[in-house]
Amino acid sequence: KLPLMTYHGKPMEQVMSRQMVEDLYHFEGNAQAFRLVTKLHFLVDERGMNLTYALLSTIVKYPVPSTGIDLDSGDIKTRKMGYYLADEKMFREIERETGTNGCRHPLTFILEAADDIAYKTADIEDAVKKNCLTFEQLVRELTEYKKERQNDRYRDMVSWLTDKYNRAVSKGYSRPDLYAVQNWVVTMQGQMIGGATEGFTNHYREIMEGTYKKELTSGTDAELLMEALGDIAYRYAFVSKPILKLEIAAETIFNFLLDKFVDAVIYFDTGKKQSAVQEKLVSLISDNYKKLYFICSDGKSEEEKLYLRLLLVTDYVCGMTDSYAKDLYQELNGIA
Repeated sequence: KLPLMTYHGKPMEQVMSRQMVEDLYHFEGNAQAFRLVTKLHFLVDERGMNLTYALLSTIVKYPVPSTGIDLDSGDIKTRKMGYYLADEKMFREIERETGTNGCRHPLTFILEAADDIAYKTADIEDAVKKNCLTFEQLVRELTEYKKERQNDRYRDMVSWLTDKYNRAVSKGYSRPDLYAVQNWVVTMQGQMIGGATEGFTNHYREIMEGTYKKELTSGTDAELLMEALGDIAYRYAFVSKPILKLEIAAETIFNFLLDKFVDAVIYFDTGKKQSAVQEKLVSLISDNYKKLYFICSDGKSEEEKLYLRLLLVTDYVCGMTDSYAKDLYQELNGIA
């Protein structure tokens, strides 16, 4: 909706630079996390949590700006943006101190593998626990998944699931399906960790040189299993009717909040008179976030200040819990 909003009669898309606009169009949780730990978590000063360069470099999974996104490059690092233009100075400082020079930090590969392993196994367990996916469906899906790529190791890992179920039945557990899945995913986590370890050691030189372009489990025995778990969880859990309804409701809530607060901040800190409602909306935004805005916008151009005010809204909305966002939506709409 950004092009529909104007600043002094001109579409905001035309007021700001291309990278500023692309930052707002390509919102990315990893870039927001980088911003959170380096600035928004305001403890002592505007440098956020004051983490080490190495840790901050590891957090940046995609060391490219919003204008550097390239889904066809074949390189994992260009899939998404890793930092906002507003945080580029900090990113360059980290890049200089760690010597990454536009490449991923080696530990980023390990961090990403850990995330993938944790989420993909937890999603399957949750799907079974919430009855979105039955034990029988899970076994069938794993057995039938891309048979042409299956090897003996993959088939063994699938058979372990049935073994754990039979053991649970023999012990008289009330929910042998859940027992089996919970124990199986722990075993699979170990297998996937082994795959990630294999990937890191086999491609150590490429990783250290910054030329490795894939995930750590790529080409290992864990690769197909991770693909299967992600695909099964998506089809049985993430596109289920309850989740779809929740996503539709969430979109309604966040679109409303963004519309309201973006409208309120467009002329904030410009000297232009705001309406009473706009002033009240701005007053709801965290004082810490506004303080950071004033620090970062000091001495900046008009277009940069506008961009930072729009990021101010992004920061505020991203900092909301689900329940707070829902409550605020209801309160602003006069819903009891």
